[in-house]
Amino acid sequence: MRTPIVSVSWSQPYYVDVTHPTANKGVVVDRLSHYFKIPLEQVATLGDQPNDVLMFVRSGLSIAMGNASQQVQRQATHVTASNEDEGFAEAIERYVLPRAVAAPRSAL
Repeated sequence: MRTPIVSVSWSQPYYVDVTHPTANKGVVVDRLSHYFKIPLEQVATLGDQPNDVLMFVRSGLSIAMGNASQQVQRQATHVTASNEDEGFAEAIERYVLPRAVAAPRSAL
């Protein structure tokens, strides 16, 4: 199998993102997880575009905004309200905060 020379994804119906194969949101999730020593299972990602799916598949919790296409919504763990209807706040309150674990005192 050959190594891909580019990564291609849609960020909007009228935009196509063509980048280096490791320059995508999924790789960013991997690298931040490693850098901050946070297991991928404890990472939450939120998005509404096809280029967000690569981060959905790497995170332990993925939330699609209600305005996302059905294709993007199917790739997420949960779907929240649209970005125009406080979907981000709803996602944090309903899905992220209930799973939050307090940091050990030594980390503070």
